[in-house]
Amino acid sequence: MSTNIDIDSLLSGKNPNRFRKVLIFLVVISLIGSYFIYDYINNDNEKAVFETITTEHIVEKTNLTTTVEAASTIIAKEQLQTKFNTSGTVSEIYVSIGDNVEKDQPLAKLINNDSERTLNRAKISLQEAELILQEQTQPLSALETASNSQSIITAQSQVLNAQIALDNILAGATNLQKSSMEYDLATAKQQVNNAKITLENLTKSNLETATNISTQEKAVITASRQLDTTLASLRVARQNYCTSNQTSGVDVCGSDDIPLTDIKVAALNNQINNVNAITNNLYSLTTSLLQSDASYKNALDNHKLQKQLLDEAKVSSQESLDVAEKRLQNKNDQNTDLLAEPTTEELQQANNTLDQAQASLTVANARNTEDLAGLSEIDIKQLQFSIEKAKITLEEAEETINDLTLKAPFTGTIGSVDIVLGQNVTANTNAFILSNLDSISIDMNISETDLPNIKTGQFGIANFNALPEQSYLFEISTISFIPEVSQGVVSYPVKANIINRNNIESLNMENLQPILTSLGISTEERTEGRTEGSGNRNEGLQKLQACVEKVIGTSISTRRDIANLTPEQRTQIQEAGCLELMQSGGNRSERGANRSTQQVDSFRSLLNTTPPHIGMNGSVTIITEIKLDVLVVPSKSIKEDDGKSYVLLQNETTKTSEKQFITTGFTDVSQTEITSGLEEGNIILIESQIVSSTADTAGEKEKEDTSLETPNIRRIR
Repeated sequence: MSTNIDIDSLLSGKNPNRFRKVLIFLVVISLIGSYFIYDYINNDNEKAVFETITTEHIVEKTNLTTTVEAASTIIAKEQLQTKFNTSGTVSEIYVSIGDNVEKDQPLAKLINNDSERTLNRAKISLQEAELILQEQTQPLSALETASNSQSIITAQSQVLNAQIALDNILAGATNLQKSSMEYDLATAKQQVNNAKITLENLTKSNLETATNISTQEKAVITASRQLDTTLASLRVARQNYCTSNQTSGVDVCGSDDIPLTDIKVAALNNQINNVNAITNNLYSLTTSLLQSDASYKNALDNHKLQKQLLDEAKVSSQESLDVAEKRLQNKNDQNTDLLAEPTTEELQQANNTLDQAQASLTVANARNTEDLAGLSEIDIKQLQFSIEKAKITLEEAEETINDLTLKAPFTGTIGSVDIVLGQNVTANTNAFILSNLDSISIDMNISETDLPNIKTGQFGIANFNALPEQSYLFEISTISFIPEVSQGVVSYPVKANIINRNNIESLNMENLQPILTSLGISTEERTEGRTEGSGNRNEGLQKLQACVEKVIGTSISTRRDIANLTPEQRTQIQEAGCLELMQSGGNRSERGANRSTQQVDSFRSLLNTTPPHIGMNGSVTIITEIKLDVLVVPSKSIKEDDGKSYVLLQNETTKTSEKQFITTGFTDVSQTEITSGLEEGNIILIESQIVSSTADTAGEKEKEDTSLETPNIRRIR
């Protein structure tokens, strides 16, 4: 909150309380400024004073490992968003969320009428293709043989007639032909008279007697009477419907509703479908109305048809009369032509007719020869190809029908149901999420700096937030070199398999044993008795725990407790000699010869823990490199002189130190392997500096000289 000060009021002597507050504020600011000025002047003459602490370290053999740590998540290797392979309407859902299903177990079913019709058409097409092949490859039947023979005889007859016609043209008209022409002329005249009588009967209409009219005219009269009858029935049915359903029914009671329109017919059909009981009065009246309307429409169509047929009969009779008159004219012309000499065109026409008849005879003979010989090899193959094509079409249709039932692709558990009954789905619609809870793996992202150290087959330990008391042994299975970038951070997906009793036998124990040894875990069976060495070691552990609890006030029992110690607490433990108590509890050979029951149980727990669930998050430690039972020293004890590494080695006799040049090997940053220059049991000195206090610049040299004369030496192991 800001304070607004009225300067004019202060100068005029008004509001004395506000003036007092401002005065106090100014005094406080002056004091703070004076303090900072004094501190700045005095700090110019002060410097930090460092105290050098020298500690002894006994060179021992131990295990060195390098690790990579990362976050992790449990995923299912077998997890699938199932979808249908076709479209349709969901008719059945057989499973629910959480159900365990077996492979190929039905999950849901669709209905698709188009697919069923396609299947039926494919079956018919296959049967048709097989029948055609069977029919074409069978020998000629007696009927086919007779048909071919008849075609040949007919063609021969046509040749003979054409030859006779040509001969007649050349020979001229005979007495028999003249008599025939006279007979044909008389017949044509009679046909003209008959056509005239038929036309007169069709145009004569007498509704009362209807005795002398044609059959088609009678049909028109009958259709007209039927039209009147159905119209009366429709009016009665509509009157019954409109009287009983004035409010709930479809409005069909207008003057323009005879006959009913297609829209109102559809509305009445929908009304029938919505009526539950067939005996319902509304259902009965609606059905009667629809039937009467249909009958009336049929009568209209029939009356129209019969009138059309009558008109067509009249036209046909008129055409018949015209044809008869034309035929009569033709006969007259033929009679005239018969007596005349043949023209060049007539001779050419007769010759052409003869040639065509002879060609038809040649075709009939060739067809008969081909039928007797049977199908060619190419024709048979074409028919066989048609059958194979029909089979493929049928298989595709059957697959589509099978796709209407969605089955589990593998054994697992239903994680979600994303469809409902009656839903229209396509091939892209999500149906279920199926997960195999037994196929879990660890998914982790490794940074780009750690990736070169990661290889398949490496082992590690995983811990998960939801199971803090459990640890899991795993093996790297896959490494993806396609990076994932999130907010500018590059990482690479890595997956690992959890090792349990089911897959421990498939591992190479020679590769796994160093890992377990470096972790302090043994695979040896539990023994009934405890050796003296293991008893001494347990006694040493108890002394160490008691000493640590006394020094820092907190007990340690696991490796995690030791890892959580602060540097100050570690220094206090070393100064108190707690580590010497641990060493006195048992020698190295005894510790290596027998493993405690706790260690054996730790390995068994890695193989028998409750499996983590999908989605659990945690952390992993991947062991990238191991050195067992190597001579090591703290990395901070190693110094360099002209490019060569050395440590300060203490002479046990004279208690003086000297440079001991060494050769280094593997390192885990905090400790380094010594390959030559030292032996187990050697004592080296480690110098470190700490800030003890600040002093005036003038007294700094005196303090430094005093520190060099009396070095502070502590022994650690």
